Amino acid sequence: NDKQGQQVSYTMQFDLDRNQTYYWRMAAIDASTGALGKWSQSRRIRAGNVLQFNLKEPISTDGVAARRILFAMDYVLPRDGSNKATIKVEFTNNAFDVNPTWEDATEAFLNMDYHNFINQDKTAEQYGIDVRVTIHANDSMELIAIDAIGLTFD
Repeated sequence: NDKQGQQVSYTMQFDLDRNQTYYWRMAAIDASTGALGKWSQSRRIRAGNVLQFNLKEPISTDGVAARRILFAMDYVLPRDGSNKATIKVEFTNNAFDVNPTWEDATEAFLNMDYHNFINQDKTAEQYGIDVRVTIHANDSMELIAIDAIGLTFD
């Protein structure tokens, strides 16, 4: 009861290996009797400093290069740590190329504005849109979450 309604922290007794998946569950222990409470459901955590993802499949725009794109995302970045978490948002309009041209659109994303593509070239048969989001946790230890994304282009 001395911790009821408060956050509880735990210091790992050993370092986690980067890029490995671990499973975590907890149970309360009564400090006076030693009785063990019910175990929580398992939670999956992945050790590492970088979260990066792309669309599952690029969006084809056939033989026409997209001119601009607007991207929105419902996300949470932590505010703790002396070296804050960072986010980078990149787009490509030639996603089917062997080496797509990625354009940094972080500023446009943060300003909730369109990114105007510079690239007009492709080597693949068709043009395609893809999005790449990279989050560096840095010193942050709080929640990083991405709940939803949306985009439009022309």
